[in-house]
Amino acid sequence: MLKHTFYTFAFAASILYSCQQNSPKEADAKVESQPPQKEALSFRTETVTRKSSYCAQDPKACAVATITFLNVVGGNGPLRQSIRKYISDQILSLQLDTNPEADTAVTGAIPAVTVAEAFIKQQEDFIIEMKEIPASAAWELQVLVSPVYQSPAVTTLAIKTYTYAGGAHPNSYLSLQSFDSSGRQLRINDIVTDTTHFQQLVEQEFRRTRSTVGDKPLAEAGLFLEGNTLPLPRQAGLTPQGLRLYYNAYEIGPYAFGPTDLLLTYQELGPLLRSKYKPSA
Repeated sequence: MLKHTFYTFAFAASILYSCQQNSPKEADAKVESQPPQKEALSFRTETVTRKSSYCAQDPKACAVATITFLNVVGGNGPLRQSIRKYISDQILSLQLDTNPEADTAVTGAIPAVTVAEAFIKQQEDFIIEMKEIPASAAWELQVLVSPVYQSPAVTTLAIKTYTYAGGAHPNSYLSLQSFDSSGRQLRINDIVTDTTHFQQLVEQEFRRTRSTVGDKPLAEAGLFLEGNTLPLPRQAGLTPQGLRLYYNAYEIGPYAFGPTDLLLTYQELGPLLRSKYKPSA
């Protein structure tokens, strides 16, 4: 009886020892088998600055190009690639402002470097061609690309551009673009369910914001319109507060009329906003 009890105890002890020896390895195996966590979409700011050779000679002849852009990391591949391409295309297209024949195709160089150097070269060539330093020689290019909104369903970027290249006045431009989680660029009709009703809301907000227009017919307000209908803006993007709508200068009126910045809050949009783009409570 004593012998049988000894063997039983020894057998139980060996099982316990074996479990203690194997459990850490099994735990490690379970940890190693779990898929790695995907890095969230994020942005790193980078800046490229170039100055003309005339800056050392005369401040009035100095041209400066400063482009602050985003390096996109993390997130899913389609969204990341779509945002990268959008930023690249928008920056490269800036060459057309001063050179309508510029090649905006993607090259191996960093787009910000390509555009900044092209802007400076054009100013230097302009001075050489004039054979003197004109009063309008102090050219300037400023570009700022920034994220304005991120949610599981939407990412929105803003690109602010300021350019002076010897004309009568400088020009400013704002681009807004929202992307869904798959990387698709969202248009207004992707965001709202009824563009006819939405257009009425936009006109109401436009009249409220532009007090000089007031209740008068739009055709009599000195705007660049066909008929009496306010077109939807080219620039629109979702923000933490709602849907931002932006008419750049010259889009619907003369330069003196300036830009028009509108915001329709999520509460104002109500059921017009597609449910998948409504912010979580």
